[in-house]
Amino acid sequence: MNKELSFTLLSCGRIELLKRTVESTFSKIDDISKIEKIFVEDNFWNECNEYITSTRLFDVNIAHGSRKGIGAGLNTLFSYVNTDYVFNMQNDWECCASNNKWLWNALDILKEDEDIGIVRLRKRNDRQGWWADIETQKRSHPWNFDGDILPPVVVHERTTMKGYKFLSGFGMIFRYNENPHLIRRFTIEQLKGRIESAHDKGMAEIDYQHRFDAIGLGVAKLLEDVYFHIG
Repeated sequence: MNKELSFTLLSCGRIELLKRTVESTFSKIDDISKIEKIFVEDNFWNECNEYITSTRLFDVNIAHGSRKGIGAGLNTLFSYVNTDYVFNMQNDWECCASNNKWLWNALDILKEDEDIGIVRLRKRNDRQGWWADIETQKRSHPWNFDGDILPPVVVHERTTMKGYKFLSGFGMIFRYNENPHLIRRFTIEQLKGRIESAHDKGMAEIDYQHRFDAIGLGVAKLLEDVYFHIG
C-alpha cells in the first residue's frame, strides 16, 4: 500500500513520556496503515528503541549511538521520508483529540491550500499558547526575535472542501523544530539546514522564521485541541 504521509518521531530518552506519546497518538488516528512511521533515538540504543520494536508499528527504528542534538535528529528522520507530507514531533506530547479524523483533516488543509506551509497541532491554551499576539510572544520568548521581524497577524477562519473549519494566519511564529505539526517535505527542503542544538534559542530560531516568512507561507491551526505538552 502506498503511504500518504510520514510520521517522524524524535526521542531523547524518557521512556514513560515516549509511551504516552506513542500510545495516545495511535489510539487517536484512523487508517494508520497509510502512514510511514520513522523513529530516531538521539542516544545509544536503549529501552526506547526496544519499546518501539515491541509496538510493531514503526517502519524505521534508529539509534544515533550518541547524543547529537535535535538538528542531527531531524536530519536523520527526514532522510528516511518517502512521502510528500511529514507529521513531525518529539516524544513529550500527549494526544487529546476528541476524534480519530484530525490528522486527515489537517492533511486536507495542506493538500488544498498552497498558501499554508505548516499545520500546528498544539492545544491553543497549553501554557503560553501559540495563537498569542506577537507582543505576548516577545515577552515570553524574547530569543525568537531580532526586532520587529514579523508583520501584524491577521487570523481568518477557513473551511476545507469537506467542510472542516480551521484558523490560518500569516506572520505567525511557527516553531518548526519543537511542537507537533504537519508540513510538506518540499517546505522542509526549502527551509534547508537544521537547528543544531535543542537549547539553541538564538539565531537559529530567528533564521528559520525569516526563511519561512520569505517563502510567503501561512500557518494553520485546527479549531479542535490535539496535543498538549507533557515534558
